[in-house]
Amino acid sequence: MESECDATLMRIARKRAEEKVVFYLHLTVYVAANLLVIITWWLTGAGSLYFLSLWFLYVLVFWGAALFFHAMHVFLGVNLSDRLTEREFKKLTQGSDRMTAREFQESRQPKQGKQH
Repeated sequence: MESECDATLMRIARKRAEEKVVFYLHLTVYVAANLLVIITWWLTGAGSLYFLSLWFLYVLVFWGAALFFHAMHVFLGVNLSDRLTEREFKKLTQGSDRMTAREFQESRQPKQGKQH
């Protein structure tokens, strides 16, 4: 039983680690690509009146927003999901809200209306 629990924990840990690796890769690509965008902007007219057009900011802001939400999912989303799952589990296993396995299965079944 303990080895089964350890295997489950290992799968969860591996999934979380992989999500963090993907995020760090996303962050690296974001920084590198935006450096190239800024260099391109600078070389193509940053010293002229074109300087007033800061088009590279669109890339920085919108991609940055996507990166922010990715970070929220990786670093806070999993913990939030775990906390909510634990809270619901406690509700189901304690006090008057305690459900048996059969009650749980019945609650998951689609309700069938009365036929006339």
